Amino acid sequence: MSENANKMSENERLAQLKKLALAVFESNAYTRFMTVFQMNPERAQQALQVCVSRAQRNGSKISDAQLKHILEALASRGARSGSISIQRK
Repeated sequence: MSENANKMSENERLAQLKKLALAVFESNAYTRFMTVFQMNPERAQQALQVCVSRAQRNGSKISDAQLKHILEALASRGARSGSISIQRK
């Protein structure tokens, strides 16, 4: 039963994340975000925090180019802090 409850809460969290991402990102950016989320959930969470604050400040959705720039900035910041990141080509 506990495993079912964990799966349900995990599914609920994922549904909330998708709902928030749909509200914050334009369509291509949403697709990019979900791909990054599957590959690196931690980096995707960091990017989502930045994007939510930027979207609230600007009053508009985040474009794919903006998301790409944010992800690159987070990757370079991670590289400077000594963590290793694998990027898809």
